[in-house]
Amino acid sequence: MSASTSNTATLKLNGQIPLDQEIEQIIRQSKNITIKSGTEQAHYGPDPEGLKILPEASRERLEASGVDLSKGYPNRPDKSKVPVYLDEAFAIRNEDYPYIERGKNADPEKKALKMN
Repeated sequence: MSASTSNTATLKLNGQIPLDQEIEQIIRQSKNITIKSGTEQAHYGPDPEGLKILPEASRERLEASGVDLSKGYPNRPDKSKVPVYLDEAFAIRNEDYPYIERGKNADPEKKALKMN
């Protein structure tokens, strides 16, 4: 390989905005950076193909809960709403939840299970 040929891309920063904001802009605006699994091409919004593989029992449960499946399932959020940095992801549910011991309120005599 000659010195004039290169297979690497150079990231040029404009220096006008902070580096973290520029990285976020690059990630959100790039068409090559996507959320995907395997070789599947990522898309955003409802997935009509997902309804074909959704088990009937799951479909009934989701519809009974009020989930709108008319356009497809699952519904992936728009790329602009996906957190870029770890602290943004933590901020979604950054609150403590009280620990409730399992079975704390259970009936130790199990009266409801006994047959009369």
